[in-house]
Amino acid sequence: MAMRVPSPVPKDCVNIQSFSIEQNKTLWSEIAESVKETRLLERYVVVGTAAYWAFLIKDGKVPLTMQNFAEWTLIPAMFAILGGLRCLALLSRITMIGDFLRGIENSAEYPGWETFLRPPVGKHPKPFLSTAMIIWICILLMAFFVPLLFHYFGFQSAKC
Repeated sequence: MAMRVPSPVPKDCVNIQSFSIEQNKTLWSEIAESVKETRLLERYVVVGTAAYWAFLIKDGKVPLTMQNFAEWTLIPAMFAILGGLRCLALLSRITMIGDFLRGIENSAEYPGWETFLRPPVGKHPKPFLSTAMIIWICILLMAFFVPLLFHYFGFQSAKC
């Protein structure tokens, strides 16, 4: 019985395979970090807005009037708009990486996670973008409606 000796793998194939594995790990970790950053950004904008309103209350800028409505809403709205734009940039980068990974999966004929996430024909292709847009629109609306609620309920400063 003759044993078959495996043919040696060319060194270039090993280097390409090692590079592909490392590149894949790096891209997945970049996606994970970007998603984490979007969640932190949402939290920081809400906390920053609450801190700004607390400063206005402490500073005696209540009750809310038409003269100080812009002061109550413009800074929080700017936080929401700039945070939303940053989140949109992160999500577009995540989408680009996902498209690249999907291309690798397709060329390797391997149905990986990105291929699994591909939407059926006719469906919205980016569910994460949709939820992020909803969150940022809610944060922006909060910047305008919370001061109105302060005014409606007659919130007064405890400053003597």
